[in-house]
Amino acid sequence: MRFTCRNSKSTSFCALLFFLAVSCSTMAAKDRGISSSLLSLLKSYKREITVAVLPFENRTGEKSLGRLVRRTFYGHFSTKNYRDLELEEVDRILQAHEKISRRPWKDLPPENLGELLHADFLLYGKVNDFRKYFLGIYSQIALEVELKMVKTKGGEEVWSKTLLRRSHDGGVPFSLFGIIPASLRSGLHMREERTVALVDRLTRELVKDIPDPSPCLVAPRGVDIQIASFLDGERALGALKSLEKKGYRPRIETVILGGRRWHRLYLGPYRDEEEAEGIKKAVERDFGFRPFLVRRYPLGASP
Repeated sequence: MRFTCRNSKSTSFCALLFFLAVSCSTMAAKDRGISSSLLSLLKSYKREITVAVLPFENRTGEKSLGRLVRRTFYGHFSTKNYRDLELEEVDRILQAHEKISRRPWKDLPPENLGELLHADFLLYGKVNDFRKYFLGIYSQIALEVELKMVKTKGGEEVWSKTLLRRSHDGGVPFSLFGIIPASLRSGLHMREERTVALVDRLTRELVKDIPDPSPCLVAPRGVDIQIASFLDGERALGALKSLEKKGYRPRIETVILGGRRWHRLYLGPYRDEEEAEGIKKAVERDFGFRPFLVRRYPLGASP
């Protein structure tokens, strides 16, 4: 197609055509996938694989975009054959760690985060770019997200992908009567629901590219309830005695995270997960803790 520009209005019109051509030609730019032997690694597990989706880093000026992308991604990721930790559970554990240790969770290496969250893999996310273009009769939204999956034992990056996707509306009107409808369409395109739709499409593509393990055939041998985790051993002992007074039989296990000794307070194991869930809610109600369930597997059921 050939265009000839004869005056200033035509020049502006041609500039718009050029912008449209460049925009459309780069719709699939920056689509990059890096995958190692993740699929064979997943096959080596003889039990359910636990993954924690960490809070996404947001490098854009849209304050709530990181939370939106993370939650939308999680909604699609939860359909795969992983045991994915609830986002609220992940956030609660990370916030508790920061409050007690006074150190940001981002400073912890993958192995320590795996111990803290009882996770086999971690998913780190970054929202690198988000831009809106509006030229009256044409509008475009661009979003770029980077994702990587890390094995907690050893900290090996096993999968990563950076994806850029655009959504656009409007176009070149071939008559004066077409200018107003085109302007209305492109203006409507910039509304919030269009951004949500673009986030949904991009995160769906990211999840589709992550290898899916086979359904787990090995059932957990039992379920523990982790009541709380303390740096102060005396506080852990005091909480244990409070639980014993109410008829519970708690125990304390220690673990080293970030060079510090943590005292974890547990109940269980329980054979029935529904029973464990009921006790967890009772402890939360009566003692003010924020406990969560930890599934225990037979020896030899993990690689």
